[in-house]
Amino acid sequence: MASVYHYQIGDLIEAATSAAGWIQYRNTGSTKANGAEMELSGKFQKIEAAASVALQRATDPQNRVLLPDSPGCVAKMRGAIPLLKGKLRAATALEYLSAQRTYSYAQVPGYWLTDVTLTTRNLHPDFDLQFGVRNLLNQTYFYPGGVGLIEDQIRADSRSVFLKVIWRTKE
Repeated sequence: MASVYHYQIGDLIEAATSAAGWIQYRNTGSTKANGAEMELSGKFQKIEAAASVALQRATDPQNRVLLPDSPGCVAKMRGAIPLLKGKLRAATALEYLSAQRTYSYAQVPGYWLTDVTLTTRNLHPDFDLQFGVRNLLNQTYFYPGGVGLIEDQIRADSRSVFLKVIWRTKE
């Protein structure tokens, strides 16, 4: 699948700081975004895989600057394989976000994230378990802060581990 897009929005609500320090909202902004996206997925025997990439350029046409919190590239890859005669499924995902601009025109660097998940299948008639690790390599990365926040960049979560019980009820 592939797609190309062009969005243009006028009379966008913008936040501005008044001389007294108050945040005021006005319908004066505009924005424009152009981009292309492509995804490829498939299954080979019992192995599933997918990859996608989105390239975009989102700008403020009045000021001719890139919009904050708008990465130019988002790429994802994921794969899954059954193990132990289909009783366990192992999945991994890799995601990349390119550098982004903050509201103060600073730049947040791009980053890669890796996740791993193991899910049981028919472990018990009433439930299954899912175990995963998000940000497996414990990457340090940041998000652009929002309007009105003191922080220009917000540190994202470090590695996290989860255990999920998938409970099935009988009706």
